[in-house]
Amino acid sequence: MKKITFLMIAFALTAMQFVSAQTWDAPSYKSEVPVTGTAYYIYNVGANGFLNRGGDWAAEAVVSSQPKQNASTNINKWTSVNTAGATWTFQYNNNGSNVANNFLFQINDGNGWIFTDNSTNNTWDISEIDAVNHIYNIQVTSTAGHYNASVFLGAQAAYRTSNKGICNSVRYNESPSDYTKWKFISQANYELYLAKVTLDRYMTYAKTRGDIDLTSYIATYNLDVTADIITASANLLAVLAPTDITTSITNPSFSTNNFSGWTNGGGFATQSNNPGMGWTKDGTYYGEKWTGSGGNLGTGTLTQNVSVPNGVYELVLSGHAVQQNGSNPLHTGAFVTCG
Repeated sequence: MKKITFLMIAFALTAMQFVSAQTWDAPSYKSEVPVTGTAYYIYNVGANGFLNRGGDWAAEAVVSSQPKQNASTNINKWTSVNTAGATWTFQYNNNGSNVANNFLFQINDGNGWIFTDNSTNNTWDISEIDAVNHIYNIQVTSTAGHYNASVFLGAQAAYRTSNKGICNSVRYNESPSDYTKWKFISQANYELYLAKVTLDRYMTYAKTRGDIDLTSYIATYNLDVTADIITASANLLAVLAPTDITTSITNPSFSTNNFSGWTNGGGFATQSNNPGMGWTKDGTYYGEKWTGSGGNLGTGTLTQNVSVPNGVYELVLSGHAVQQNGSNPLHTGAFVTCG
């Protein structure tokens, strides 16, 4: 197992004035009624994560924080096909292509195991439990020998250790909770969410400053038109006019091939290779903490005290933590803190 942390830090300074009373809802993924033959991001409400593959043999059904193939930028979706009545199949779709004979399927061993690399026991019944927000339960079909009317497809809140590292498993025998609630998210609604995240962030900065009228931005945000939200974000960023003060940080991208200016709290080293795991680096060097497969990474920190004027700042950091073996953990244990 290898975990990589790559840092590039910048600050944007604005003027602190007064706090605005304007409010809006936080971004959230919009679900919809699934249309047969469409590839969806399938999202777990309780776990705040996406149905994915990983865990044991890198083929178990798991939830992950991003809908990506482990150690890759490839996007994972599920092509949803209505076979009869409320019965559906969910085929694994990697980077826009359905993978033959790879479906979400059940192992009938009494433990609720689900894998993604075969097509036996691959039918599921879905039922809409919230018609306003299009929230669904997914369940083994009633004709299956392992059917139990009181349990559902659900994510496990606690992570476990698989033979490919830690993961949050998905099982078909979970008791009802938020972890058995699912959303079907189209590509358009996924992109809408990402656009709203950006505008939400900029409006939060502006509200903290208190000198910018957000009325028109909030109206655009609430209309849910992705292109207009993207335009509004660009316009608001221009009004915010952030000033880059990266020079206040010593060695912000480790370009010196050492940790000058930083306190290395355990086991980090500089590295210059390109791991090819779906991310890029700025410059030649980055900071890395690594361990071989079969063990978990020990605690380590990189810290630096920075002296800057009073103000409102955006901290921009590029970092990555990955289990190369394919476990797709929901939480990687990597954190960034300020203050």
